[in-house]
Amino acid sequence: MDLRIGAAVQARDGKEVGLVRHIIVDNATSEVAGIEVLRTGGQPGSYVVPIDLIEDSTLDTVYLRASIKELQEMPATVEAYYRDLPPEWHPAPGFGAGEEGTPLSGSAKTSGTRIAENADVVCNDGKAGTVSRLLVDDYTGGITSVVVLIDRYSGKEVEIPFDWVSSIEDGRLRLECSVEALRSMPKPESEGT
Repeated sequence: MDLRIGAAVQARDGKEVGLVRHIIVDNATSEVAGIEVLRTGGQPGSYVVPIDLIEDSTLDTVYLRASIKELQEMPATVEAYYRDLPPEWHPAPGFGAGEEGTPLSGSAKTSGTRIAENADVVCNDGKAGTVSRLLVDDYTGGITSVVVLIDRYSGKEVEIPFDWVSSIEDGRLRLECSVEALRSMPKPESEGT
C-alpha cells in the first residue's frame, strides 16, 4: 500500500470524499493507525479513517471499505489526540486510556503521531529532504519504507527502509544515516531505477 499525503480518498460507493491530510502513526508500534481525511466538496473539517477501513491505494487515490454514509458519521478529528504530551501527564480517571489500561474508545483508537505533507527528514549531519509518501504492508499496517524527496527542483526521490527512522518527533523524521548515504539510495520501485 502506497500512502501519499494529498492523495484523493474514495468511498466504497466510488465517490471522492476528501484528501489525505496526515498519516497517523501509532507511537507504540510505529505502524500506520490510519489517515486523516480533509473533507472536500464544501464540507469543513477532517476525520480519521482507521487503517482497517483502507481497501487499497495508489499514488493518486486511497480506496476505502466504507460508504459515504458511514464516513459522514465518523467523528471530527480531535487535535488533542495528536499532540505530544509531557511524559509526566496522565489522564484523569475515566478519561483517555482509562482505568487499568482499558483501550481508548471511538476515534481515539487511531491517536498517535501525525506525519504531515513535507515533513522534514533529518539525518545525523543535517536536513536531507522531506517525506513524499510512506509504503505500508497491506497485511500488518507496518511501515516498510519511506519515500523522501531530496531535491524539490528535479523531483528526485529515494526510498529508504523504515528501520532507518530512529524517531518521529516535532513534525520530522530522524534517520540513523548521513545525508550522503540517504542521497545514494535507489529511486522508489514505482518510478523504476
